Amino acid sequence: MKESLMIAVFIIIVFVVLQYISKNIVMKKMTTSLEEEKYDAFFKTSQSILCFLFVKPYIKESMKLSAYIAQEESEEVKKEIALIENMRIKPQQKLMSISNAFYFFLGKREEASCKQMLDYVKKLGDERTYNNLKIQYDIFILKESKHIDEIKKKLEIAQRNNMPNKDLMVGSLEYLIGLQYSYLNDKKNMMKYFKPALIHCKGTTYEVEMNQVIEKMNENI
Repeated sequence: MKESLMIAVFIIIVFVVLQYISKNIVMKKMTTSLEEEKYDAFFKTSQSILCFLFVKPYIKESMKLSAYIAQEESEEVKKEIALIENMRIKPQQKLMSISNAFYFFLGKREEASCKQMLDYVKKLGDERTYNNLKIQYDIFILKESKHIDEIKKKLEIAQRNNMPNKDLMVGSLEYLIGLQYSYLNDKKNMMKYFKPALIHCKGTTYEVEMNQVIEKMNENI
């Protein structure tokens, strides 16, 4: 009886250890493939039996979402979000994936897809996240200029606080303010915020976009 119990305990320990090792091997392969942009290898691993057995569905699907975003496959991103939105997972996990998809579609200026992501966020009931994303939707997609004062207040707070990536945070807010002034054809105030934003956002897509706005406005003068 005692020997049988010891054997059972040993088998359980071996199983747990093998499970741990297998999970780490699969996760490392998937992560490395993503980092090295070897997407065929990544998707092959994600469809393997080991991945099915040892990797949680949400982790696998969120990694697939990252791969589709990196490859700029809009239709696959939509399908992946529809799948994640219907999974039995924490609302915060859904929110993270949907927000990533929103920013992807925002960068591509895909209005309908951005609106769909906003609707998903609203359904989750996270009012703060919804409002933040809605402001960016209004500015970048609808080209509205009604959030100038609101973002100026956010800028004042960001300038006072010490936070990681403070320059980029401040620069992105300056960009949002300046962009709204560009919609009003107010070049003076646009440049008032674009000049520091170009420094704070140097090397980012924001810098490229601001230079494009400036060039376009100069052409129209």
